[in-house]
Amino acid sequence: MSRFLSQTIRMRTIWHLRSFAHVALALLAIQFILPASAEDFSAGSMTIQDPWARPTPPNAKTGAGYFRVTNNGAAADQLLSASSRIASHVEIHRQILDGTVMRMRRVDSINIAPGQTLSFEPGGYHVMFIGLTQPLVEGDAFPMSIIFQDAGLAEVSVKVRAPAQ
Repeated sequence: MSRFLSQTIRMRTIWHLRSFAHVALALLAIQFILPASAEDFSAGSMTIQDPWARPTPPNAKTGAGYFRVTNNGAAADQLLSASSRIASHVEIHRQILDGTVMRMRRVDSINIAPGQTLSFEPGGYHVMFIGLTQPLVEGDAFPMSIIFQDAGLAEVSVKVRAPAQ
């Protein structure tokens, strides 16, 4: 009886190890087949993640865009500007608290330290699309260029969506 029990335990252990190995191999294969993220774009050592813009009313002349940018390099870099064909010009802005009033201020450039991730998000840094040539419609996407001092040009695709809740 003891011998039978020992064989049964051994067989179940082998079966569990095989099942675990199959799952591990499947997960490993998925990691190499799928891209890191369909939302990541890069230029040099800079990575731009999840670029998005709020939908606008049909006759709006301005819109706002957001993303995260990470400096993966060993040296600081500067975000200098952005542009897009959907607007006559694009500016980098930051919301600041001036006394008791939130104000939006244009920013000439932003230093990004090595290893730093900077979030462009509602209530903080963002890009303003000024002189929209078309409304920003939820579900659409449009190109935007982001220029860094050292990393150069990053071409990204901005998805139009409502803010995450």
